[in-house]
Amino acid sequence: APSPTPSSPTTEKKKKKKSKKQSDPEPPSSSSSTSATDLPPNTPLQIPKGLPKPLPPLPISHRFKPTRLLLVIGGKPSINWYQLFSNSSLHNSAVNIQVEMAAWEEIELTSYSDSGVILSLLPSRHPVSIPGQNSPNSKPRSGVQPDFLLVRGAAQGIYGQDYRNLLYGFHHANIPAINSLDSLYLCEHKPIIYSKLLQLQKSLPVPESFPLIPQTYYSSSFAMTFLPEFPIVVKIGTAHAGFGKMKIKDA
Repeated sequence: APSPTPSSPTTEKKKKKKSKKQSDPEPPSSSSSTSATDLPPNTPLQIPKGLPKPLPPLPISHRFKPTRLLLVIGGKPSINWYQLFSNSSLHNSAVNIQVEMAAWEEIELTSYSDSGVILSLLPSRHPVSIPGQNSPNSKPRSGVQPDFLLVRGAAQGIYGQDYRNLLYGFHHANIPAINSLDSLYLCEHKPIIYSKLLQLQKSLPVPESFPLIPQTYYSSSFAMTFLPEFPIVVKIGTAHAGFGKMKIKDA
């Protein structure tokens, strides 16, 4: 019988390549899962059918924004400052406003030269009511650091209340306020506030354009040697709301 002819080396290599191609696995279909690390750069991920799509990014107005704390001091407890400032913001809605309410007697204060003022607020005796939630000022609050003050009541009361120590503490921390802390301090001392008004009058080109009621200050009743013309209004002390004031028609 005739012997088989030997194959050439080139034919053997082609056979090996062909058998290798037949044994290679099939490429994965589009429905099979693929790791993100196996994809070339900048290739969008294909989300398999049936899975929820990722949520769109939040608009800028709903993302985290810095907050500034407004502390409202005094005034009528019936006014709901939480509700009044509920939709308020600063710098074109770039900064949120958070509100706290407290009376003078509900504030404990510590002021540090390096870290500012830190307050502890006692529960309010007249907590405000907000529908659907608890009263924000019905519980003690500690670690309160206000950025701004809205002062609605004097630091001294007509029945002996005196909270000037708190006013001095806010002064020590340089907290901005309306009314200003300087004006609040001056209004606790009527002779000083009148001296500022008199200084303003004298600085004007026409002092008569800023008229003031003539006033005489006496350090005590023993100094009342020369009295102005009657009738006169006499005020004793620094009380407000008409307390300590009387009208004298003649001697």
